[in-house]
Amino acid sequence: MKRFALTLAFVCFSTVALAQFAPIGGSATGAPALAAQGGGIIDIGQALGPFLAPYINAVIGLLISSLVSWVLVVLKNKFNVSIDQGHRDALITALQNQAGSLIADGVVKMQGVKVTIPDQNLAESANEILAVIPDAAQHLGLTPAYLQKRILDMVPQTAAGAAMVAAAQPAAPKA
Repeated sequence: MKRFALTLAFVCFSTVALAQFAPIGGSATGAPALAAQGGGIIDIGQALGPFLAPYINAVIGLLISSLVSWVLVVLKNKFNVSIDQGHRDALITALQNQAGSLIADGVVKMQGVKVTIPDQNLAESANEILAVIPDAAQHLGLTPAYLQKRILDMVPQTAAGAAMVAAAQPAAPKA
């Protein structure tokens, strides 16, 4: 049955192809006779157009979206720009500012090598960060508890915090 269908399709398409080149009306080339009779070419686009149009549109849409994705990847690789980078930079700046502010206020204490900050001051600083960078906080999913931990981590990374840590370290014995 499959062979019959393929043979039938071949015969139909062969007939259509031969009909385009066969002389009509006794003309040697066939072209003037086709134009005189208003065509003579069977337009299979009208028959297959409604059936193939959705598939062609889907393929074209896929090609366009693939092209746009490729362009965005090339731009990202070329400029090393990430959407999250701006939010991360804002978070780091806010954490550094709050750590420096807590040090300047004198609420940061060193117990050996451990940094301690009263819970009330940490909570206020975390809430201030959430108020200063609400877009970044929402985008990155920041919570006050997370921010409190990061403020504690940021204290030794500031210049004043590093000086406090260095001062709290016991002097190395001279050899």
